[in-house]
Amino acid sequence: SLSTNSIILIGVIFSMFASSVINLIISFAQEHIKSITFWTMGSLSGTNFGHSHILAAAVLVCGFIILRYARELNAFAIGEDNARHIGVNVKKVKLIVLITVSVLLFESAAVTQNEGGSTTIKFKLKPQAVLWGHTVKYDNGVIEIICKYPPQLTGNPDLPLEGITVALDAGHGIDDPGALGVAKSYGPTEAQINRATALAVKKKLESMGATVSLLDELEHGNSFNNRMQPALDLQADFFISLHCNSTVENYNGTAANGAEVYYYETGSKQFAKDMVDSLAQNTGRRNRGNLFYEFRVILNSLAPSVLVEMGYMSNPADYDDLCSKEGIYNTAVAVSDAIINHLTPI
Repeated sequence: SLSTNSIILIGVIFSMFASSVINLIISFAQEHIKSITFWTMGSLSGTNFGHSHILAAAVLVCGFIILRYARELNAFAIGEDNARHIGVNVKKVKLIVLITVSVLLFESAAVTQNEGGSTTIKFKLKPQAVLWGHTVKYDNGVIEIICKYPPQLTGNPDLPLEGITVALDAGHGIDDPGALGVAKSYGPTEAQINRATALAVKKKLESMGATVSLLDELEHGNSFNNRMQPALDLQADFFISLHCNSTVENYNGTAANGAEVYYYETGSKQFAKDMVDSLAQNTGRRNRGNLFYEFRVILNSLAPSVLVEMGYMSNPADYDDLCSKEGIYNTAVAVSDAIINHLTPI
């Protein structure tokens, strides 16, 4: 019988063999064949609708494989042991799926057996492929690798974000008021401003077709892990944590002002820039840039994740704008514009 490592190695060998054949074709083929080969890798350069028969063939082959093993694949939903008990050849189906996925999604994969019994698996994306995010889940002895590819705008000006999921986090909360503003306890706290803004952002994004998750603290609590969980459970396309900044009490509060956006993962850096640029443009607050920091809630590799410091509670002008209906609305527009800009091809 084949072990899990053997199955993985067979898939790797097959994928590398297929990659070698493709590279050989590219090296010796005529320009016409080269353009078709590059098209199968994701490039549309040098192609036209006359080549659509190649795409049709790929769809037919993949569709046939899916339909041929639909029963077996559905049985995997109840677990490998249960699937085996109802007559599914688990090892055969796993091998077929592994080979198919290796050929269609990745250019190559490498498996390394480390000292101490651990195994490292490295996947190389095909040329021009873009990985939006990834994560790894472990449950009941099964390791699941989840890869997300970029979401797309619908092209519908009324509902451009339809099909896109956004996880929102209103910083601090019921048991933690966060920073106090220039009005001290007589005015809105940071937590109250964060919540009011998050509700406005949610309403704005939903009006554009997005599915939005906003943590219910009464039901789930407000620990860092709980704040991150909706994004992971929903496999959200974006995670946005809203906060307000402040300075120490003995510091001149009028000196610091403006918005800044933090990121941790490399894949979140450009989204952080798009966000802070949009905030500055829509609210008129100073652009303090996109900054790297390891805040717990943005340690998320599944989707672009940012912590937004919308403005300074300690600055009278910023505080007044953060509390105002107009300022909250402008911030909601800024967040939606940032998502649109990030998904719009350059």
